[in-house]
Amino acid sequence: MCNTGALGLGKTCAVGMFPIGASPYGFLDMAGNVWEWCATKWPKGYPYDVQENEWTSHYLEGTVLRVLRGGSFSDLQYSARCAYRFGGLDPNYGDYFIGFRVVVSPVSHSSAL
Repeated sequence: MCNTGALGLGKTCAVGMFPIGASPYGFLDMAGNVWEWCATKWPKGYPYDVQENEWTSHYLEGTVLRVLRGGSFSDLQYSARCAYRFGGLDPNYGDYFIGFRVVVSPVSHSSAL
């Protein structure tokens, strides 16, 4: 229920093409289509310390090898899952099977203004 090599499409597809593959939370396309960059450095032991803040500018700077997750349209189904880590790529590297996820959160309006 996602875009992997088994599908045979051989290219990326539009988000939402596999609605039956939605997560229990309603998220679509969390696996397959393109490998997604993560901030996590490679090799970082797994499971790793969740207390470490990967979103500080200090952590994100440089060309330390990074983790990718989720598999792509050209990979086996086994790698098409959020838990599958592919690593050891320079964050300046780009290819047609690598991307990133943009997440938008609704603006929270506080009544205590």
